[in-house]
Formats: sequence, C-alpha cells, structure tokens
Amino acid sequence: MLSAYADDEQDGHPQRVKIGEGLVGQCALEKRSMLISDLPDRIVPIRSALFQASPRDVIVLPVLFEGGVKAVIELASLSAFTISHLAFLEQLTRASASC
Repeated sequence: MLSAYADDEQDGHPQRVKIGEGLVGQCALEKRSMLISDLPDRIVPIRSALFQASPRDVIVLPVLFEGGVKAVIELASLSAFTISHLAFLEQLTRASASC
C-alpha cells in the first residue's frame, strides 16, 4: 500500500496484499473493476477527525498499463456511486495508466 485516507492501520488495509487476496487482490488478479453495494454491517468505517460512518458503496478499480496491473484503487462512498461517477472513475484509471 502506498497511501490511505480516512483509514487506520489497526482495522484498515494491510501494508501488503497478495494477488487474489481480498477485494484488492481479486481486482488485480481479474483485471476488472468491482462495485460492492450490499455491504455487511461490520465494515471498517470511513473516518475523519469529526465523524466516522459506514460506507454505502465500495468500488475497486485496477489501473492497467500494457496489459499489466500497475495499481489498484479502492474507494468507499457514503452515498451510492452514480453511473456518472462510475464512468468518470473508469476513464480516470485508464488515463492514470498512460501517464
């Protein structure tokens, strides 16, 4: 993991993820986006200095370059991702890979 925001080291993401392990590892293995809308009750909350709340949606996106996965981005949202959000994120991950 290179960075995290609104996460903590105890309950959040591990520093290393193996290919195929968890959502991030599965996304890297399959080289495809994953949108999860039906989240369990006991999920790591989004945290800030002012509040913590459970996300409504989570999306995991691979950043591909020349057929290989260069990064995986996982985003959580307090509201549902819209079709516009999803289209923007797909374009963003394609554009990021070409930089």
